[in-house]
Amino acid sequence: MAIHSSSALVVNCFSRFKTDPKSFQLGRWKDSTSLAFEHKLSTGLGGIPPHLDVWVETTSGSLAIESKLIEYLDPKKPKFSASYDKLEAVTADKRLWKLYRKTLNAKVGFLDRAQLIKHCFGIDALKRSGGSASLVYLYWEPKNAVAFEEFRRHREEVIEFSKELEGSSVPFVAMTYSKLWDQWEIMPELKEHVSKLRQRYELAI
Repeated sequence: MAIHSSSALVVNCFSRFKTDPKSFQLGRWKDSTSLAFEHKLSTGLGGIPPHLDVWVETTSGSLAIESKLIEYLDPKKPKFSASYDKLEAVTADKRLWKLYRKTLNAKVGFLDRAQLIKHCFGIDALKRSGGSASLVYLYWEPKNAVAFEEFRRHREEVIEFSKELEGSSVPFVAMTYSKLWDQWEIMPELKEHVSKLRQRYELAI
């Protein structure tokens, strides 16, 4: 019930597509065939696998969505268990492996790079078993985000991560919730849904 809950945001945003899958759209992906929250995507390692906020199967491909509300305003230093070193022997994605090694020594940042890389390794493992998915980083910003250094730095880190991941086997898309709602708003069947989301979440601070 917390207004700052990222889980509440993602459920409020996407749960309607469980009963109205044909109206789903995110970028070029349309028409969902299934949707699940807190989806486990194994990296092939032991222990608890990374959990994705939303997993969507569409007629255009699978989407692995990581959502953020205000969690990224608490800067983090990337952390991995030592077991991730074992993936060097199985992954053919040298670009992803290079990014992982670089991130081991990365400084504290607003973007949770370690979490995204773990999701990338999960998608890489999926590809080795014949599947595929694109990773979507969906994040909230206030209407006046340009007035705050924290939001500016977060965006810069997102852009940097996107460039570093280019050429890997994991397609990556970063998008604000506001941009997603702009896309939905022009769809008559989603206009009321977007109006309620904006009323609850779109604000200046």
